[in-house]
Amino acid sequence: MRVAELLLTRQEFKQALEAADKAIVLSRARFLALASMDLKFQIYQRLGWGTEARQIAAYLLEQGYINAEASNLLSEMARADGQAGNISLALSEYRRAIAASAATDPVTVLRLRRERDTLIQGLSNILTIREAAESEEDAGVRSLLYLRLGRVAIRNGFTGMGAFALEKASRGGEMTGKEAARELSWLQRMVHYRPKIVGLVPLSGKYADIGFALLSGAEVAIRQSRGQEAEILSPVLIWTDTGGQPERARVGFQAASRDESVVGFIGPLTGEEGQSVSVSFDGESPPVLYLGQKRIPRKPFLYSFGLTPPQEALAVLSHLAKFGLDDLLLFYPENGYGRGFADAVISSAWEARVRVTKRVSYSPATSDFSDVIRQAVGNAAFSRESSKKKGEAMDLP
Repeated sequence: MRVAELLLTRQEFKQALEAADKAIVLSRARFLALASMDLKFQIYQRLGWGTEARQIAAYLLEQGYINAEASNLLSEMARADGQAGNISLALSEYRRAIAASAATDPVTVLRLRRERDTLIQGLSNILTIREAAESEEDAGVRSLLYLRLGRVAIRNGFTGMGAFALEKASRGGEMTGKEAARELSWLQRMVHYRPKIVGLVPLSGKYADIGFALLSGAEVAIRQSRGQEAEILSPVLIWTDTGGQPERARVGFQAASRDESVVGFIGPLTGEEGQSVSVSFDGESPPVLYLGQKRIPRKPFLYSFGLTPPQEALAVLSHLAKFGLDDLLLFYPENGYGRGFADAVISSAWEARVRVTKRVSYSPATSDFSDVIRQAVGNAAFSRESSKKKGEAMDLP
């Protein structure tokens, strides 16, 4: 190990690496082996081999090497993960590295914060930024991520997404929050007189990913449909978070309906939200594109989007029947949607001219369906048919 240290000092990195490897192999004591690994980590750092250095750093932390500089190891891991695009993981490692130096090395803390902020400012992928913001624990860093998301969205012409992100960033306080609030105020003045479409969907909670995807798609559609039309005449999308809560959906609908510049709604998303909104919907309300599957019989003038379970079932069964697959086994998750879809399949089977020979339910948490299928078809049929190529139908007796 002393030889490796001397060679590292002389910047003979290749020879130092070979000496460190020999030291690791020959070391009988755990401490000496870990010390040699730490030396190898330093060599990788000097060579700029981030991926290799990250692997050694993670190992030293996992093994609890007592002489390890946790801040140095974690910051190297953060740099490697940031370069690899694992932004959420990189930010968590920066947070741990900063915490490890907070009490003893304020200069290192300042340097790591600048590194982290530079990483954030260089992000340009909307989905990556949002994912990092949603998983970030530190309120200040989360605010900075939403500020970045707002700026990227506005640069890409997604005004509604930009306003939504800037509003979330403005809650962070301090300099980032104030900066976001100023940019949001400017943006609101710019779109004040433009016609508005309100996106009334969950942007938090368990349906947040669906809501974000829906409104992102709407932003793209609005931008593409603009064509040569002057921007001041094109509608702007207002992102409104219902949180998946029917009451919030209704309150949001009522508030937006009073704005004369609102020309329509995208959402609500769920049947419960749709039922809640329907109470306040009347003939003078702006058009509503209801995205749920549950029927709202009291308000048939809500525009429905997508297929109902019977329509879905009939479309799938008719497609299968067209290719001669008319003797079927039905698997469905044991939850409300699964049972509803199973009932729709049974009721649509006659019209589609297919036969459902058996219904098998399974837990929604199931990820490996081998046992479920084996139970449904029997061990002999499963063993015989499981050797088929992926995508081929299973022939049942």
